[in-house]
Amino acid sequence: MHKHFTRDDRVALAALLRSDLSQAECARRIDFDPSSVSREIIRVGTREEYRVYIANLDAKKKRKGSKVKQRIDNNKRLRKFILRWLK
Repeated sequence: MHKHFTRDDRVALAALLRSDLSQAECARRIDFDPSSVSREIIRVGTREEYRVYIANLDAKKKRKGSKVKQRIDNNKRLRKFILRWLK
């Protein structure tokens, strides 16, 4: 199942990392795939540098940069196609 890290997930991950558990064990405890935990840690730096505040800022910035809605709103032909397909 695909899911995104929430702030609470990041808080739990940070606490587990501080308790010196392996990334695989951290992933198991917060119910994420080990590769997702690895990418989350790498995105912010290293396991020693992992900070919830920085991780959340980075995630918000990336979400804000998503322009899918903007592309649909600005492209009448695409919007018409999608609306027709959804009916």
